[in-house]
Amino acid sequence: MRAGWLVVVLGGCLHSNELICDDGSICAPDSTCLPSGGCRAASCGDGVLDGRDGEECDDGNALDHDGCSSVCRAERLRWTHVDGADIPPRLDATAAWDPDRGRGLLIGGFITGADVVDAWSWTGAGWEMVPPPSPIVEGGALAWDGNGALVFTGGTTGNNVFQDQCWLWTGAWQACASPLPEITEEHAMAQDPAGGVISTGGLTGPPTGVMLSPFTFRRDPTGTWTPLPDGASVFKLAAVLDARAGRVVRTGGTWFGGAQMTQALGASGWETWAPEMNRQPIAIAYDPNRGRITTIAGGEFTAPGESSHTTFQVIELVVDSKNGNLWVPVDPQPKSAPDPSRQTGQAFYDSLRHEFVLVGGVDEMNNFLGDTWVLSWDSDSPVEKCDGTDNDGDGRIGCDDDDCWPRCFPRNPPNTPKIPTDPHCGDGVCNPALEDAALCPSDC
Repeated sequence: MRAGWLVVVLGGCLHSNELICDDGSICAPDSTCLPSGGCRAASCGDGVLDGRDGEECDDGNALDHDGCSSVCRAERLRWTHVDGADIPPRLDATAAWDPDRGRGLLIGGFITGADVVDAWSWTGAGWEMVPPPSPIVEGGALAWDGNGALVFTGGTTGNNVFQDQCWLWTGAWQACASPLPEITEEHAMAQDPAGGVISTGGLTGPPTGVMLSPFTFRRDPTGTWTPLPDGASVFKLAAVLDARAGRVVRTGGTWFGGAQMTQALGASGWETWAPEMNRQPIAIAYDPNRGRITTIAGGEFTAPGESSHTTFQVIELVVDSKNGNLWVPVDPQPKSAPDPSRQTGQAFYDSLRHEFVLVGGVDEMNNFLGDTWVLSWDSDSPVEKCDGTDNDGDGRIGCDDDDCWPRCFPRNPPNTPKIPTDPHCGDGVCNPALEDAALCPSDC
């Protein structure tokens, strides 16, 4: 960006010393010109909103897509329908993000009277079919294990036959050394902060017959399942790793019409962590840029035995040591959004594109859905491309820019420890799914 300095002298005294940008913007001496026009305050990122040079917000960091851009422009939630990204409609699929391969994975589900026997890989622009595990099921669970694989467990086939299965996805399927200790469906799984996955709740099957599951198990990095203290019996719940807090959180679900508290897994078992999330089904993901758990609320229970109504609303879990942890509706809600009668679907956070991906579900008429929507925090200012340029104008390039963490340190979100043994830019191995010569010349 070409720029010049303007010295204005009035009455023999220096009046100002200002920077003139190509678009005509006149900026303070200690600010810089933005590629899109306008100025970036030198104080942007100091956590103090001073309003200089168009500063609209200041959250104390240089990240985009967290509500305040890296040049201190306010960001708003935006829903976008992904044209041409429909898949066969379904409910009760399972989905998760694979950071090492920069892809999402979705498996199975059902439509009235039949299983949907397929699996799909999310590319960021649409879905590509991939081989499914066998047998394909509804009500299974899928989670990243922090060590290079997605873990898929449980579920039932269309004739309600529980499946005693466990698979690993590393770009291809391989069987786990051992399945879940209890045959389970409609359960939830999440990455364990210590490595491996946590499985909790659901319905258990043979040999005792179908019953609500109080069980929680941990699969460690060696593939060994270990029982943990039981929790409240609940199914159709959701679980996620809150990476900043370093704890697995579970919420939502039902026990024949009852609401469930939000709980975190501690040393002594499940502990109440926030008020109830009176919803099922519920789409959930951890937003690493904001450091919050995000949900898209689904059917809300009114009273036992009564039908639920739909609340399609974006809600975040705010971790607050002073006021207590709270579920807070995001305000304002996006103006353009999926049908508000939609009962969610499956979701994950696409860290490469910094967006929440939602697919599937049903509407209020029980029509099954297969359309795909993405939800992101955006402003009108340019975003970082991680291509060797400073496209967002924040003064940082490549892996020195925090916006490039999903490609440079894919397993280590912002404000979490970087583990030297995890794959990263500079480890001497080029990951073609994430790295290239412009971003990481030492590897590629």
